[in-house]
Amino acid sequence: MAQIRALDTVARRDYGRQRRRWHESILLRTPQVVRANEQLDDLLEANEDAVTRVRAAAAIDAPPSLGKSTTVDAYGLRYHREQIDQLGEYVDDNDDILRIPVCRITLTGDVTIKGLHQQLFEFYAHPARRA
Repeated sequence: MAQIRALDTVARRDYGRQRRRWHESILLRTPQVVRANEQLDDLLEANEDAVTRVRAAAAIDAPPSLGKSTTVDAYGLRYHREQIDQLGEYVDDNDDILRIPVCRITLTGDVTIKGLHQQLFEFYAHPARRA
């Protein structure tokens, strides 16, 4: 506390902002979070074997403020890091094309296939995206 009190106003405000951001991102490993991670692991493993078939997807539904986004973000970050560690940061030998194993997009409840594609185009800055 003495170190915090010793900070000037700007530094104390910056510390408070960083502290709030850190606390907002805490993910408690509840049984529900553990189970969601297990199911996502199973889904990804099944999709790796389904090269010639339609691949499965996941939808996580629950009332607001229960940690759905935080759970999925933490899972995606872990998966992203594992893929980069395993396969490398770049997909080409010239180190020109970054590997992006995770795409996170937010969809509304009434999304269409076109809307899904538009969100993907936006994420990847594809030329077909909206102007």
